[in-house]
Amino acid sequence: MTGYFDNAASMIPLPAAIERARHTYLFANPSSGHDLGRAARRLVDSARETVSEHLGCHFDEIYFTSGATEAANILIQGLCKKSLKTAAHRNEILISPVEHPAVYQTVMAMQESGCVIRVLPTDDYGRVTLQGVDALISDRTMMVCVMAVNNETGIMQPVNEIAKR
Repeated sequence: MTGYFDNAASMIPLPAAIERARHTYLFANPSSGHDLGRAARRLVDSARETVSEHLGCHFDEIYFTSGATEAANILIQGLCKKSLKTAAHRNEILISPVEHPAVYQTVMAMQESGCVIRVLPTDDYGRVTLQGVDALISDRTMMVCVMAVNNETGIMQPVNEIAKR
């Protein structure tokens, strides 16, 4: 079976969503000092407030990015920097060999900062094995990078079971 599973990258918006965007969203830089910029800032701040309330965190802990690659880079690099600075014994990252290139390449680049990268074993379908996680995870592990569903093959990873470990 062949197919393209990355629906988020190729999804056609619903007509109702397009119509709402046409009447709701401002196309202005929210960092600008002009009226449209300030209005756009209010919309961004309102969205940030809504998200923070739902997640139970502080308003200033919410960051919006242009996409998943930017978000993954901020998360991986930030966690590595903080961990290496405050908990130097936690310097290992476990990663799936079938991880998205944006995450995989960023994790591999963290070796230059002093991180030790361990690649998790997978079965014949590209699914991370729990035995492999058990063998590699330790008190030195700072992060485990495994995508929930592979965007090309559709394989679902056992992320809940991995998180429990």
